[in-house]
Amino acid sequence: MKKILFYCQNLLGMGHLVRTTELMREFVKTFQVCLIDGGQKIEGFDVPPEVEVIYALGGGLVSDAAKYIGWKHQKPVVTIPTAL
Repeated sequence: MKKILFYCQNLLGMGHLVRTTELMREFVKTFQVCLIDGGQKIEGFDVPPEVEVIYALGGGLVSDAAKYIGWKHQKPVVTIPTAL
């Protein structure tokens, strides 16, 4: 099965996480999915059980870590752009 890695940084709300989760619901049908979550864990919010979740805080460095982990595990990285 092909692998895909998502990175989502949700520091100012959970909109990005909600949209990313909806994308992952479809991707798990075709890919092995991993999520690097760059925000705090939100109690009561569940991602699909098939998704491997890594919680990582640290601002822009987290994006670099996501790229490295993707490369290391041979997974493409999907980033959701943010507009402030």
